[in-house]
Amino acid sequence: MNREQVANLITGSFEMTVARETSILAPGMVAVIPPEAKHSGRALTDCYILDVFYPVRADYR
Repeated sequence: MNREQVANLITGSFEMTVARETSILAPGMVAVIPPEAKHSGRALTDCYILDVFYPVRADYR
């Protein structure tokens, strides 16, 4: 199933790569990960991140 993910950085600094494009997220920034896009992330500091998946992942119910 195709699933979109949105990562919202609450605190900290986080390096996110989506489809070979890397950016550094700061608090209040978001990264949209399209369905099937290869992605990775790395915490540069302690972080709180809110990940939202649509449709909802069955393993998160």
